[in-house]
Amino acid sequence: MNLLKRGYLPEEDPLNKLPKDKFSVEHRIWWDDLVSDLPKLLRRPSYRNKVIETMPALQLPENLNQRELESAMRNLSFLAAGFVWEGGSHSEYLPPQIAIPLYEVAKKLGRPPILAYNSYALNNWARIDPNGPIEVENLSILKNFNLGMPQIDEDWFILIHIQIEQEAGPAMEICRALQFPTFKQVVHKHFETIFASMEKVNKVMFRMPEKCDPKRYFQYVRPWITGYMQYPVIFLGVTDPAYKTPARLIGETGAQSMMMPTLDAAFGIDHSPNDLKHFTDKCLHEYAPKEHREYVLDLLSGQKITQLVLDNYGTESEEAKLHDACIGEMIRFRERHLQYAHDYIANQTETNSLNSNRYGTGGSMLIQYLQGRLERTKRQLIYKAA
Repeated sequence: MNLLKRGYLPEEDPLNKLPKDKFSVEHRIWWDDLVSDLPKLLRRPSYRNKVIETMPALQLPENLNQRELESAMRNLSFLAAGFVWEGGSHSEYLPPQIAIPLYEVAKKLGRPPILAYNSYALNNWARIDPNGPIEVENLSILKNFNLGMPQIDEDWFILIHIQIEQEAGPAMEICRALQFPTFKQVVHKHFETIFASMEKVNKVMFRMPEKCDPKRYFQYVRPWITGYMQYPVIFLGVTDPAYKTPARLIGETGAQSMMMPTLDAAFGIDHSPNDLKHFTDKCLHEYAPKEHREYVLDLLSGQKITQLVLDNYGTESEEAKLHDACIGEMIRFRERHLQYAHDYIANQTETNSLNSNRYGTGGSMLIQYLQGRLERTKRQLIYKAA
């Protein structure tokens, strides 16, 4: 896995359409065209009835590659989210036409059968100029839930995350190299790479309010990506005991991105005192792609960058100063994330009990979770001026 150029984005741009050589005409009508029509269908209470009354039971095709599986997972999980949350209400079940193939494709990918960060963001974009950069101005979103102004908010919300992942690439790649002692000049260069990469991440992060309005996000975007922690769902037709009874699944959340867990693992920032550790472990070990979580787990087993600096250079060294510059960018990111959590969720007025301002989309006690992460990152600063 080469993280340098794209970070945790897929090595190839996501598929816009299900390929004709693998998926039948019926598959493409119901698993592709129907997803594209979701924004229109969800504006009136007809989507659930359409699925129940007319959608055929289609099997997941055999011999799909990773890119094709991700495309099917994205589309089916969008169909599921639309069914569960249509009309500001909650369906206690998913019909077998969606539940069975969604469960099957999720099992092949090693992830839970729900719309999560990997499907909503990492595999849900296209470049306007195919040869141009992966930047918000050159990107479009493949699937969404909204029309009109809320669509602009939703698309921008996703696009910011995509460019953040791309800008983080050099930092993600170099973390492993910094876990091994080497010449001072190389250590300095590695720290400068992480700092420059995360500085770009923060510049993108700070652009979120440009085209994503907090009130519209809360009212029109957030409800569709909420998980099933407070409101579980039965997967009809699925024989797995975990889904024959109401399943509680974590919704789409930035905590499923491996960017910050990568840095935490490499530097040795210990979040274990957090009473939400069970939640974050589930995000890390279950909802992220296998190769992403394996990279983070590999970093967790290695020497920690902070300890390496303390052991080899001390707290008054140039290395400690460079170390803290990188930690400083992590702090900036987490401070901004916490501010957005207040602006976009906690400070919003609840108009529907299903869309609570107390919980994150993943189902966590949002402010408590982010505040704890921020405080523990601040404690990782080590530089002391001579």
